[in-house]
Amino acid sequence: MSNHGGPRPGAGRKPLPDDERKRPVSIKLPPRLIAWMDGQVDSRALLIESAMAEVYKLCPDCFRVLHRKHDCKSPVDDQKK
Repeated sequence: MSNHGGPRPGAGRKPLPDDERKRPVSIKLPPRLIAWMDGQVDSRALLIESAMAEVYKLCPDCFRVLHRKHDCKSPVDDQKK
């Protein structure tokens, strides 16, 4: 029997805390917007997050999973306190 493959203790990505996990949200969008989004290189989620960050002047780092501490004045940070 080989020692290759299979689960190993401590291997793999560690689970994120509940307050950092992305959660599914259902929204209704016009078919033409969905078609446009599907024609882009980036995912729908990334397109929406980028647009919201730009329109509402949010720190783009607030959307990054591995983002922990920074000095921005984003409303997203105010809601986490």
